[in-house]
Amino acid sequence: MIVRQLVYSSFASPELTQDNISEIVSHSQEKNDARQITGMMVYNASHNQFVQVLEGPCEQVIALFRKIEADSRHHSVAILVERDLDYRMFPNWSMGFKKLDTEALDTTQSSAAVAMLKMLAVENGTHTEKPSVLVVDDDTSNVDLLLAILERDYEVCSATSGKEAIELVRASDVDAVLLDINMPDMSGFEVCAEIKSNDRYTDVPVIFISGLVEAGHKVTGLGVGGCDYISKPINSGEVLARLALQLELAELRLELNRNLIDLQEKNRRLDMFARSLAHDLRNPLGNLQSFTSMVKAGMIDGAEISEWVDLVKASSDDMADIISGLLLLATIDRDAVELEPTDVNDVAHSCVQDLEYMLNEYEGEIVVSDELLLCQGRKSWLKRIFSNLFSNALKYGGIPPKVSLSAEAVGENTVRYIVSDNGQGLEDEQKNLLFNEFTRLAPEDAPGLGLGLVLVKTLVQQMGGRIFVESQPGEGSQFIVELKAASFDRTNRIDDSAADDTDLLLAR
Repeated sequence: MIVRQLVYSSFASPELTQDNISEIVSHSQEKNDARQITGMMVYNASHNQFVQVLEGPCEQVIALFRKIEADSRHHSVAILVERDLDYRMFPNWSMGFKKLDTEALDTTQSSAAVAMLKMLAVENGTHTEKPSVLVVDDDTSNVDLLLAILERDYEVCSATSGKEAIELVRASDVDAVLLDINMPDMSGFEVCAEIKSNDRYTDVPVIFISGLVEAGHKVTGLGVGGCDYISKPINSGEVLARLALQLELAELRLELNRNLIDLQEKNRRLDMFARSLAHDLRNPLGNLQSFTSMVKAGMIDGAEISEWVDLVKASSDDMADIISGLLLLATIDRDAVELEPTDVNDVAHSCVQDLEYMLNEYEGEIVVSDELLLCQGRKSWLKRIFSNLFSNALKYGGIPPKVSLSAEAVGENTVRYIVSDNGQGLEDEQKNLLFNEFTRLAPEDAPGLGLGLVLVKTLVQQMGGRIFVESQPGEGSQFIVELKAASFDRTNRIDDSAADDTDLLLAR
């Protein structure tokens, strides 16, 4: 079974307390069982930040995430990873409430994903939690010595038997294991083999510490999954150096795996890019080829030339728009985002002027509110956002299309821009697909890469905002863009307190 895995981060509004979260999680248990959604969430209490993994059927995961994006109690919702897997990393659900630098997380987590989440949900961009080390030795004097050596730089727990060690590994998220070999119930080799038999602990370094110095023992240790071997008597400098090295190598392996996943995703997108680009450039290029062939053959007379020139101009404009959109989407992540107070009135009226030809073609109208609130933004990006939303509203609106843009303040530092149309509205399934790359809701021969709203969403998120849609079949649509406010009239602020708790992103 193919499952969609989606990792996102968000920040909760200050009024969302831990008690609220616990209650919401309890209420959503039944719904997410029915949705077949599993995963994990960690919550950084000091920053009100969430990082969550959702796994399940693609349409269910996307539908839940759309509700998450639309929930006004969360802001700066951003997808960190989205991919399809042929297995679940999370067969059930687990959740951690406490700050990441003080609490071990639940026992049902995959160690690789936990490490990834710890790297993502960081405080002030740095990871300050001490690595955790499990010391295993039936000789308590050795345990005490290792605890004394490690306790300054590591969170240390200990076990005096193999069975106890395995239970501790399963019950906690240790970053490394220091393991004796000669123990009465299970040998260190058996313990290591048992630990490594579970894919969750593949990347957890196991370092043997033993008085057995023969080469055969070292080979056996490496053969069952150990990564290093320290001979007794214990030397504190050697222990610290070898442990630090193995933890660094584990981090590098994790980073390599993440880069590999990222590269695979980029290759997938590049392949889709190439196929979609070939599809969408075919029509305008075909028009240009037809025109030049007919001119060369003397098949166009003076009466037809004006019509053909208009077609060639429209085709070249389409190609230029496709290419500029692709270039912007390809480079946006590399641009340093510098925001400044921006007058959206000027941006919106400029967009309306640029779309005059479409207004004439569709006999439509765009009404812009007289007083649009200022936002922290980038003028060129805002123009691209509203031009795209306006043009879509004209193309897929009513007959004739009527489009409006209004704004209102949300809370203390957010402004909401609302682009409304009088179209046919959207089904839930269409809304779930709306911001997916290379997805068209229009007929297959409609122009465009299916990247317009993806680009809009990316630009909005790069400016620290979010975009979502509210729509019902037969009732038109409202595309809502929320950005950081530069200044606003407090009388325009709306009340978000009535939001529904039932489908908040905190799935269980």
